[in-house]
Amino acid sequence: MITGFPDINTAISAINEGSVFYFISKPWKTEELTSMMHRLMEDKWHKKEHADMQQTFDDRKGCLFDRIYRIKLEYDNTRIPVADEEDIHLVYGRDILYLAADVGKVRVHTVHGVYKSRESLSSWSQKLGSSGFFRCHRSYIVNIERIVKISPWFNGAYNLKLKDCQDIIPVSRENVKTLKNLFGI
Repeated sequence: MITGFPDINTAISAINEGSVFYFISKPWKTEELTSMMHRLMEDKWHKKEHADMQQTFDDRKGCLFDRIYRIKLEYDNTRIPVADEEDIHLVYGRDILYLAADVGKVRVHTVHGVYKSRESLSSWSQKLGSSGFFRCHRSYIVNIERIVKISPWFNGAYNLKLKDCQDIIPVSRENVKTLKNLFGI
């Protein structure tokens, strides 16, 4: 800040209310002005470098959290009981492809086969929580890690293609925004 005002209160007000880097009074010395300009440019460069480093850190932190989540999911040994007509099967959460409501029952599609559960889809939604599963439709819950393709359908709805699965899973219009947020689309 360079000022020609003799009133010190005006200068103090400008410093306190503004974003002043350095104060120089008149008459200024060229060496002092030059030195201040060099420090200002250096400060701006450091701030930009810091912002760039922060962005790189944030990007890498996001990738790291994503990788940790994937490793956790891969090595998660939590088994989920699936009670069908007579037996109770213990299924790894990572092996579930999707769940579908079907006339009073829920079909649990896994990499090892399909099981019929007497529990409701709402009950399954609470049991699975947000641990890598997404309620994409009133009749479907999908394993997010198994989604390999998202395709527009009609009237704003979408379809999902899953790894290790031939079935096409619908995404209702109401859940499209959540799906896009999950994948940063």
